[in-house]
Parts: sequence; structure tokens; C-alpha cells
Amino acid sequence: MKFNVNQQDLQQALNYCQGVIEKRSTLPILSNVLLNASNSNLTITATDLDLIFIHQINNVEVVEEGNTTTTSSIMSVSYTHLTLPTIYSV
Repeated sequence: MKFNVNQQDLQQALNYCQGVIEKRSTLPILSNVLLNASNSNLTITATDLDLIFIHQINNVEVVEEGNTTTTSSIMSVSYTHLTLPTIYSV
């Protein structure tokens, strides 16, 4: 999976995810976000099994389609400190 996305759009979506994701979950997967890159869209999904958050960022340059999960706290901290307007993800 490879895509290029505006940093502000991604950061805003990850900030919304933080409100849904539990910090101390007994199921580690609930601390992750699902990233799905396809058809010029990046869909970010988070859940705590009671609530589900789905955010779609349009007009993303998707180089290679795919999906993955990753820890939301690591992504949020990593992208907060970048000063580039576009993020290149793999």
C-alpha cells in the first residue's frame, strides 16, 4: 500500500479517532486504526466495539492499493511532528 495524503487531512482524521479508541483495551486490536487506500480515497476506521468511526479522505493519490492496521497513538505522534504538507506512506 502506497499513498500520498495532505498532512492536515490525515492529522484531523487521526485526532477524531483518538476519541473513539480506548487507551487500555483488553483487546489490543482496538487500539489500532484500519487504513484502506483505494480509488483515490483513504478510509480510516476505528472502533471500541460500541462506537465506530469511519472517515474518508478524498482526492488521495493512491500509488498502490491496500489496507492495514496500525497503532493509532504511534501514527498520531509521528505525523504531528512533520512539517511537510504531503505525507508519503507505505
